[in-house]
Amino acid sequence: MDLAGNIYAAGDCSPGLATTRDAFLASIPTTVLTGGFVAALDPSGQNILYRTYVGGGEVTSLVVDSQGSAYLAGWTGNQDYPMKNPVQPYQGNNDDWFLTRLSPSGSSLLFSTFLGGNSNESNAALAVAADGSIYFAGTTQSTNVPVKNAFQSTFGGGWDMFFMKITDAAIQAGPPAAIAAASGASQLAAPNFPFPLRLVARVTDSAGNPVSGVTVNFSAPATGATATLSAPSAQTDSSGGAGVVATANGVVGAYAVTATTPSVPGAASFPLTNAAPNVTIQTSPPGLPFSITGGTYTSPQSFYFPPGSKVTVSVNPATVANGIQATFQNWSDGQPFLHFITVTDTLTTYTAYFTAKYQLTTAVSPAGSGTVTPASGTYYDAGSTVTLTAAPTGSLAFTSWTGPVTPTGPLTGTVVMNAPVSVTANFGTATQPASAISALLNSASYAAGAVAPNEFLTAFGTFPGCTTSSAQVTIDGTPAQVLYASATQVNFLMPDIPTASAVRIACPGGTATPFPVTLAAAAPGLFTVTQDGKGQIALINQDNSANTPSPAGTYIAVYGTGFGTYNPPASDGFTHLALQPTGILTAGGSAPSYPVNVVFAGQAPGFSAGLQQINLQIPANIPAGVYQLLLTAGSASNQATTQATATVQIVAPATSGAQ
Repeated sequence: MDLAGNIYAAGDCSPGLATTRDAFLASIPTTVLTGGFVAALDPSGQNILYRTYVGGGEVTSLVVDSQGSAYLAGWTGNQDYPMKNPVQPYQGNNDDWFLTRLSPSGSSLLFSTFLGGNSNESNAALAVAADGSIYFAGTTQSTNVPVKNAFQSTFGGGWDMFFMKITDAAIQAGPPAAIAAASGASQLAAPNFPFPLRLVARVTDSAGNPVSGVTVNFSAPATGATATLSAPSAQTDSSGGAGVVATANGVVGAYAVTATTPSVPGAASFPLTNAAPNVTIQTSPPGLPFSITGGTYTSPQSFYFPPGSKVTVSVNPATVANGIQATFQNWSDGQPFLHFITVTDTLTTYTAYFTAKYQLTTAVSPAGSGTVTPASGTYYDAGSTVTLTAAPTGSLAFTSWTGPVTPTGPLTGTVVMNAPVSVTANFGTATQPASAISALLNSASYAAGAVAPNEFLTAFGTFPGCTTSSAQVTIDGTPAQVLYASATQVNFLMPDIPTASAVRIACPGGTATPFPVTLAAAAPGLFTVTQDGKGQIALINQDNSANTPSPAGTYIAVYGTGFGTYNPPASDGFTHLALQPTGILTAGGSAPSYPVNVVFAGQAPGFSAGLQQINLQIPANIPAGVYQLLLTAGSASNQATTQATATVQIVAPATSGAQ
């Protein structure tokens, strides 16, 4: 409690905590098991002043000073824990103490630092004196935590108690006298992967005080098992530390990286091991994205993790990638799409199995000399047989197929869809008429009107000779990514540009007719199950079911396009929309509306910039029924709302029996 009587609480919780609007950290990645948080309430305990995450970790101590600033202490295994004017900016080992001070509003950091050494820390506690000095205590297994004016200057073994006082008093360091490894020694990594911790060398004077501004040179073996370093040298900071990132090469074995500095004898040594992989992750069919420990990959990957550790692996339950439209079934260990694996000391392969539809891409060569049916871009069940028909559009005749086609007649052939297939019907050359756009629609809502940056757009019209690989789309000369093209339809991604006046679609051998457009901050639309902008919205429920009724009070993820520009990637690893959307659920007419709680709005992880994901909570008090979901985006003076024809079916929340 502070001097005004405001109440403060802190602890740790899983991802998904509802934070306040101006919170310092609104969310933590779902790959982080627990994150520290702090909340402030008014003296009545009925109104939240702020609630924010502070980073991945566990909070064990909380105090508040006379200014209303919250101080938190605990321990974390997260290298990305937020830092601000740190005493120790690097993590010494997997579990280090942290010490964090928030502004009275809870919207920013005033100070945040790691504390610890070469082993584990735990049980952090703190107190703040009237002069602002911080008294910090905890337990440690580290042998190299810096000490000063110490009653006991050496590690006693097992778990030692540790106590320190931190002030703003500056220490004038003498000339460099010693260099030692502060963090990153004795690590293991799989070949061609970065080591978990930076290699940090600490330079001190003869009294053990850190020396800043010193150049530290890092060196790795030239041949055999070695590492690639992010830089050959680095300057020491206020803690005396200078660090680089090391990435293992492709050779398995043990070696050491050394760090030296002029005028200081000896070197800091970082023993490293490029360890044989003990985890392989892949998908069936291959080529689909998967995530492990925050990284996303689309080809089989092998990793090394310490035996006994738990690692998060996940896939998207429904995904379209590399010509495959896939629905998740199960992992080879029988677990759901997101789960933990326990690493062993032997190589284990984990396979994510999907049912798949494969994309058939058709083209003609030269462009415009003929057509192929069915239309390019269609997805077919695995193992199905598709009949192709070529038709010349000019004086030249069809000559042959390119691709895995079995000819069945003068103009026909078949393909078996056991993988994404591309085929080309070969004709002679021909001069094509100009292409022209008759309608330009949002690809989700199928609504016409203004266009927005990062919007999937569908153009209908005449595009003679256009294919996905040959069509060229430009907006005032700026090229756009073509997603699909045929003689009558072209789908493309509106680039993130400041102005736009006309779209041109050029096909081989022809000219492009400009189509005027108006650029808006947002022109949002939501994808529906029927893919026509009407009816049930395409969504993922809180229980990971797709496109089924959603219980009141639960969270859902919906997908759309045209919500505008993005902010730069945030510290949580996600790319958020620059303009946060708001939303309501309404039955239409004079029926009441129910505001929804938007908890995330940004680029769908692992997908194109044109696909936006909106995570929201359905109000707990909403009656069962079918509702329009209206999401509004854009600036205050230029707002737009998603289509009223997109609906969500709400059911009563699930109930459980008495325990």
